[in-house]
Amino acid sequence: MQELLEILPSREVIRDFLNSSSTWWQVGVLTAGFMVVKLIARWLQPRLQTMIQPGVIEGVRHTAVRSGALALVPLMLWLWLLATSATLRHHGWDTGLLRPAMILAGALALIRMGVFVLRHSLSPGGPLKAWEGVLTVTIWALVAFHILDWLPRIEQLLDDYAFTLGTVRVSLLNVLSFALSIAVMLLVALWLSSAIRGRVARSHALDESMKIALSKLIKFVLLTLAVLAAMVTAGIDITAFAVFG
Repeated sequence: MQELLEILPSREVIRDFLNSSSTWWQVGVLTAGFMVVKLIARWLQPRLQTMIQPGVIEGVRHTAVRSGALALVPLMLWLWLLATSATLRHHGWDTGLLRPAMILAGALALIRMGVFVLRHSLSPGGPLKAWEGVLTVTIWALVAFHILDWLPRIEQLLDDYAFTLGTVRVSLLNVLSFALSIAVMLLVALWLSSAIRGRVARSHALDESMKIALSKLIKFVLLTLAVLAAMVTAGIDITAFAVFG
């Protein structure tokens, strides 16, 4: 608990932050922007939903409009904060709170659209859809910790909690890094597998049984490589698991 408290700002910093008039001006700007954006989004969403109905627009335009509709609120909030921050800075006002909020809103919009496009290219209605929100929040949280300069201290805190399995030291940081890495690597592996499977399916030199067997073999190899790459990325020494020396 003490380590967690050390990550947070001191009482003096929090008190000065709350007693500053510029803080509350910026909170007001942020709150007003969120309310305006929600009202505009409520008006735009039905029109965007009409545009993405089957047969209205197809292909890349359909994916772009649909991803934009999913990230509509953070995208418009980013535009609001960008405009208000520029205006306030021009008049010499402090924007110390609005600037990180603007970056976080823009990051959420980009991550939301990027994850949707990646998932849609892999499996539009598959099981990955259930993990889309989790992956978006996880990536955005990491970006937020980095912007707030909390990430190094959180990593050190997670690395302190560890156990030894034979000659392998496994920390909570390794476990969480592996979970995130395996999610990203598997997405990449599935995307490559899907692309290769499409090329194999269009081949005229192979019969159907060979196409199926080759597609499964490629998918197995890519998923195995993804797991190994995730372990290396997480800092796990895979050589320690070797059975034969």
